[in-house]
Amino acid sequence: MFRKRSGGPESVGLPEPARDVWLRTIRAVQTTLRETGTPRLGGGTLLAARWQHRKSLDIDLSFEPQGRHPQRIDSVAGRGSAFERTMLELGASEVEPRSARHVLVRFGDTTLDVSVLAARPHAGERGATVNGVPATVLSTVQILGGKLERSDRLLHRDAFDLRYAGRAERESLAKAVNQVDRGVAAETIGRWNRTGARWAAEADDKLKSLTPAGSYDAATLGRETAEAIRNALYERVRITTHGRGGRFEAVTAGGTKVEVDFHRQGLEKTLAENGIEGYLQDRAPHSFAGHGDPLRKVRDHCRFGSGRRTVYEAEHRIPPTAAIGGRAGGDILLAQAPPSATKAGYDKDREPGRPRSGSER
Repeated sequence: MFRKRSGGPESVGLPEPARDVWLRTIRAVQTTLRETGTPRLGGGTLLAARWQHRKSLDIDLSFEPQGRHPQRIDSVAGRGSAFERTMLELGASEVEPRSARHVLVRFGDTTLDVSVLAARPHAGERGATVNGVPATVLSTVQILGGKLERSDRLLHRDAFDLRYAGRAERESLAKAVNQVDRGVAAETIGRWNRTGARWAAEADDKLKSLTPAGSYDAATLGRETAEAIRNALYERVRITTHGRGGRFEAVTAGGTKVEVDFHRQGLEKTLAENGIEGYLQDRAPHSFAGHGDPLRKVRDHCRFGSGRRTVYEAEHRIPPTAAIGGRAGGDILLAQAPPSATKAGYDKDREPGRPRSGSER
């Protein structure tokens, strides 16, 4: 069950048995781990509550790393801790430290995953109510970004979610895909495209709890996931500024349009949570068509104000899915200056990616 109040926070309801574990444990987590930071709900269970495409029993809670050396969580949530004692009192069968920054708590078929893990992008979480309890939740872009970052694990549920996002929430998938390291993006596409018959044969066993909206073909799931990610890559991008704000416009290889307005107030948060910061840091050379670092220019124009200017415009020649793969292949995702990008300036009134007329060429 999911709804969004007009002008208010997101309200989401986890299904049973996750609902019961959430209501039993969240306040105890917030209390016993308060020195670690604010727990953020994310993962496939939150996506499932938003999209109603599958069922998920796990609850994923993460804390943002603090400082250059991320804190350990096993010292405050591991053996002999107040967290462990409280979880066992609340009915957990086991509290298992899996690593220095990951603790797993078992409640029957439901697991509570608690970790110290940086969100990608680093902004986007927001306040919400989850089964009536005030909480902080990750954005869909952040959850998808996490699934892209761990693609080396080739989890069937991640493939299913990414493929579904390519149909149900293409704009969020585009923002997630284009903000991750281009080498990671290329590797991810290659990995999913190369999944074989053995991986496909395991899909039905791994993906048992689907809703009617979650149909799939096991034989093509990996390839369709790779294609969804490839189609989410930006083909054309343009950033214009005007006064102390501006607009980011992009068109993906699959034809999805992404438009984000930004303003001096809240600029950094807007650039980060929509994946624009990550895109410009990774895909755009710092000296582009004689215009300098586009990220700095966006910040400067919004800080000091300007007339209408196109501060960045680029094309990406996205090859077929089968031709993308391996970290070295990420270089093919670098931006290239379009014919209209010259040191003299850009055609300020032209739609992003629209060919110039014969008289303009």
